[in-house]
Amino acid sequence: MAYPLRKLIITVLLGAVFSALTACAPNAQAPAPASPAQPPAAEQEPAEQEPAKPEPPAGPTAAELAARITEQADMTNWRLAEPEALRRFYAWEEEPADAVLYLAATNIQADELMVVALADAEAARAVLPVLERRLADQEKNFAGYLPEQEFLLENAVCLSKGRYALLVVSAQAEEIRAAFEAGAE
Repeated sequence: MAYPLRKLIITVLLGAVFSALTACAPNAQAPAPASPAQPPAAEQEPAEQEPAKPEPPAGPTAAELAARITEQADMTNWRLAEPEALRRFYAWEEEPADAVLYLAATNIQADELMVVALADAEAARAVLPVLERRLADQEKNFAGYLPEQEFLLENAVCLSKGRYALLVVSAQAEEIRAAFEAGAE
């Protein structure tokens, strides 16, 4: 009789130990006591809604407009510039969030295409001095160096239309201007 009693006691003790261990386990989900400073969820006031994000301006992005432009021009000797180039080549007071820059494949060519999409026409006009400064810097860099590149820089196009701004240095500047003006409506 001692053996069955011992077996029963061990079983009861193991059950008690098992119950105690599972109750103290770290992933046990016990309801948290309600804090007196915070009313229950049902009584809480609805949280303030975040302000609505402004609608993006109508029209294509800078990348979409640049893609339309590059479809109309021979871009075989151009490369899409890295975002760091925007910071390095343009002295932005406030860097635009939506800009695309194409550069010539080599440093001995002045070819450049910059398309910037901004919030409105006023912001697009305000960015023109930055583009003109870049153009002036390039004219200094190429002065007396390569006459054909100087000619391209002298005939560069820098303009804004609607919420877009454009700088283009290329033998195809007029074709690119026409594609820009058609796409920036």
